[in-house]
Amino acid sequence: MVLAVGAGSRTVLTYDLRANLPGPDGKPIGTFRTASTVIDADDFTAENITFENTAGPVGQAIAVRVKWAKQLTASEAWKLTLQDVLGGHDGWNPKANP
Repeated sequence: MVLAVGAGSRTVLTYDLRANLPGPDGKPIGTFRTASTVIDADDFTAENITFENTAGPVGQAIAVRVKWAKQLTASEAWKLTLQDVLGGHDGWNPKANP
């Protein structure tokens, strides 16, 4: 089990990657590679942490990419950014299984 506990509104994991940002090859990195945080765990719980991507209105961007999670639990702080979550290999859908 992985447990990440923050200090409420003061704990924000953020970065500003965006889909149209050029990669090492000069081509856009694409949405899949814009996550500020990547979760790859069977049992992950986040409490009092906000995950965000601060790229702004410059193209597609995601705050969290979930690579694999059999069980994923999130606090209210995280639920503020669920529109910016990309499910991974197991097809996790944050709107159907928050």
